[in-house]
Amino acid sequence: MLALTDIRANATAFAERWKDEVSEDAEAKTFWHEFFAVFGVDRKRVASFEKQVTKTGKNQGFIDLFWPGVCLVEHKSAGRDLDKALAQAVDYFSGLKDHELPRYVIVSDFQRIRLHDLVDDTNVEIKLEELPQRIELFGFISGYVPRTFRDEDPVNVKAAELMGRLHDAIKATGYEGHQLEVFLTRLLFCLFGDDTGIFNRDSFVSFLETKTRDDGMDVGPQLSFLFQLLNTPQEKRPRNLDEELQAFPYVNGSLFSETILTPNFDREMRERLLECANFDWTFVSPAVFGAMFQGVMNAAERRNLGAHYTSEKNILKVVSGLFLDEIEEELTKARSSEHRLRALHDRISRMRFLDPACGCGNFLIVTYKELRRIEIEILLQLEALGKLSGKGQQVSDISALFANGPTIQNTDALEIDWRTEFIDTEPDAEWYILGNPPFIGATTMSDRQRNQLRRVFGDVTGAGGTLDYVVGWYIKAAESIQGTSIKCAFVSTNSISQGAQVGFLWKRLVNGFGIKINFAHQTFRWSNEARGVAAVHVVIVGFSTVTVANPQLYEYQNNQDVPIRRSAREINGYLMEGEMIFILSRLQPLCSAPEMMSGNRPTDGGHLLLDPAEKLQLLSECPAAYRYIKRCVGSLEFLNNKERYCLWMAGISPTDLRSMPPIMKRVEAVKAFRLASAAETTRKLAVRP
Repeated sequence: MLALTDIRANATAFAERWKDEVSEDAEAKTFWHEFFAVFGVDRKRVASFEKQVTKTGKNQGFIDLFWPGVCLVEHKSAGRDLDKALAQAVDYFSGLKDHELPRYVIVSDFQRIRLHDLVDDTNVEIKLEELPQRIELFGFISGYVPRTFRDEDPVNVKAAELMGRLHDAIKATGYEGHQLEVFLTRLLFCLFGDDTGIFNRDSFVSFLETKTRDDGMDVGPQLSFLFQLLNTPQEKRPRNLDEELQAFPYVNGSLFSETILTPNFDREMRERLLECANFDWTFVSPAVFGAMFQGVMNAAERRNLGAHYTSEKNILKVVSGLFLDEIEEELTKARSSEHRLRALHDRISRMRFLDPACGCGNFLIVTYKELRRIEIEILLQLEALGKLSGKGQQVSDISALFANGPTIQNTDALEIDWRTEFIDTEPDAEWYILGNPPFIGATTMSDRQRNQLRRVFGDVTGAGGTLDYVVGWYIKAAESIQGTSIKCAFVSTNSISQGAQVGFLWKRLVNGFGIKINFAHQTFRWSNEARGVAAVHVVIVGFSTVTVANPQLYEYQNNQDVPIRRSAREINGYLMEGEMIFILSRLQPLCSAPEMMSGNRPTDGGHLLLDPAEKLQLLSECPAAYRYIKRCVGSLEFLNNKERYCLWMAGISPTDLRSMPPIMKRVEAVKAFRLASAAETTRKLAVRP
């Protein structure tokens, strides 16, 4: 398979070669033969010219180019009507067998190429000259396929913002910590309950509007009374309650059982609460709890915990590659078979999910939602086949979907044995491990975390020094899945697939535990609907001890949000297609060359470096300085074509230096900067500033 850069280069040459062609009859076949060659595909191996078919009305026709099950091409001379060309192409469908029906139809007149996706019901037309820039549209030819994931629903973003504003207003009064978290969680339950059938519709809104004062002074006590009521069975409630209050249901469990302090509301806080209550929560995802979780933590707490809330869209990237794509494919194949539908239903019942980095529970929530959606589709299909016995409400035991039922352990994941605590409790289940381990870099870990990592990783150079905290979860997962077919997938900072960490981490995982990468998302920008979004770039790695056919690699081009998915022979630790090789860090050069100690390090406090404006200012003050100003190009300047200059005074005489006061002033500043350093080696450099 050609790399995308090679395909794009081929497309550039192709567009230039065919930019003036107009005749269908003379050159159409050559055009399409070379078009396939752009992608490194031999047209003769996949598609044929002039396939004869019987069209609607039993007339005979000839398809210009046909790839059974994939693509049909209708080609016209320059300037011809492409709408008519499409109609002609579709007219051929009646003469094709079901398995031959194509997903894509391409119509073209050399200078225009229009692609119709009959599954997604989309069509895109480009000019021939645009082909190199839009080559991903035709990725299905070479195996590169754009893969979209559901975007965040704007309603979730709005809900998270509303809760964030309410949180800020309450916290400003000094009501914070555990009390605030419990209070907001109770409010969030009431907001959902008001719009999703748990309460009578809008009964919570009515309670706030009719039972509390406009100035907000009694909102806290009234809510405390309501929370107490929700924790009380109907038969134990006061008999003189009005009908509106009596209608609130009893909520079992412990959500409303804990006694907490009552917050002191004012007019603004009441307005914030009414904003939330009047918002329609019907279609808000339960994953909004995660956005609220991040919103109630300050930036320092998020950094210390490594807690970065994962959006539903990004969670779907994990679960899709881990198991959901496979389940969806099974469902498609099983739609007309009772046996296969029931087998898939049974498989779902045996699936177990462990999130060893669980924060707000969003990975488990989204996983459950998706499996419940699949289960509903199975039941509907069985009903359509007349194979669903019984009528009325179907019962689903959700505890079967989670480890030991819905089990939560409030402990440090790096300090317990995942195999003993979870996996071995149900050895016959189909286990999956997934999550978003903490984002803490090698240089920002606490001493405790660094020591933890050394214990988990073992006595290996780099552990706790070069490696990020997240690698602890990879090692624990690798240990836990030995001798099993359990699959894992983690969101991680992209540092684990770059530089020195690859050699340390993946050599250990591959050679020590037999780990294979089953799917991977290359670097993409983090995004979610919570406030204070983490400004990081991440990868997703799916792995196991099982070799899978055609591991899936997702590549993000030019920071685009939609990845290109393709099958790879093998995915290595750099998340590239290729053999699993390891480039280890070394201090000595491979060949005879001077040893580099620390690169270019002026240690000047910025006084010897000049931006373009400073350069001009210095020359205006001291024209003779031009002899000592040199262009300075480091990695930042090289990659971004930026200008920077430095004072390069090798061999300057004391007389020359004294004759240029502006430069002398800078040299003295460098001397002062170095003398003030705590490092003895830096202070010694002050004699030669």
